Amino acid sequence: MVQPLTASMVIGAIVGIGLFGWATWVLAALFYWTSRFTHWFGGNAGLGSLFVGWGLAEVVGVYLLYACTLPMLIALHLKQQRKMSAKYYLWLVAMYKRLRTNTQSLWLTTWLTTVTLVMLGSAAMLYQFGQAVVVQDVAQSILTTQGGMRSVKKHVASSDVAQTWQLPTKLAAGRVKLRMRNNSDKQENTLYQVIALRDYQKIRRHQTDLPHVTLTKHQAVMITIGQTYYQTKGIGGWNNAGRKLTLTRTGEQLTLKTITNQFPLGGAGYFDRALVVSNAVYDACKPQSIN
Repeated sequence: MVQPLTASMVIGAIVGIGLFGWATWVLAALFYWTSRFTHWFGGNAGLGSLFVGWGLAEVVGVYLLYACTLPMLIALHLKQQRKMSAKYYLWLVAMYKRLRTNTQSLWLTTWLTTVTLVMLGSAAMLYQFGQAVVVQDVAQSILTTQGGMRSVKKHVASSDVAQTWQLPTKLAAGRVKLRMRNNSDKQENTLYQVIALRDYQKIRRHQTDLPHVTLTKHQAVMITIGQTYYQTKGIGGWNNAGRKLTLTRTGEQLTLKTITNQFPLGGAGYFDRALVVSNAVYDACKPQSIN
């Protein structure tokens, strides 16, 4: 028979869900919680507190899920269902009994399985990283300005170049206030490599991994290495879509549609910052001069 619910079981069930949920939240928004703990406790102390707190929450939370949360849910379900088939009833009772009498073995089995999967996953990641290094050693991309082409041609034979793409850009200053992952707004005043939508779409025909972009006249897509600092979606992040970016020289106001770290002509940071804008805005944009 199912044992009556007690206050300790209910409290344990609630605490187990809370701890396990928080530990999962930390993994989903690690940068956010790292920033919060370092702000509360300082640098090394904050990182140590986060690591210890997450570990305890994960271990205790999983144990309480087996010991209290799941048995309580099954018990509540059995008490609410007045009529059920014997087969279904015996299955639930057997599961309830298994959870109540073998909590420690289920808990240990879970952690052994987790460690095994982590080790296998790490090995697979290292293998893939090694393969990527081999690919980079075989063929690499080169990005240069128009003035730097002469230097490239001196060191690389024309027959060794598989494809050449040109991407016109204009250098423009802009300012925008963005929400950071540490729950604060930061005023950004920097230079952007401005790319016309038509030129972005030409590059995308060859570089198919670039995201599809559609813009109205006064919209823009920001390209940056530090996309993780301006999380646009997910738990613990804020949506920076709709923020106003002003081009300093012309006063043109652009609405950010999204932020991405997928760069034209390469998957990593060839530019510190770039903007994809509509063709009309690009044509009217006056390049910034640097003295």
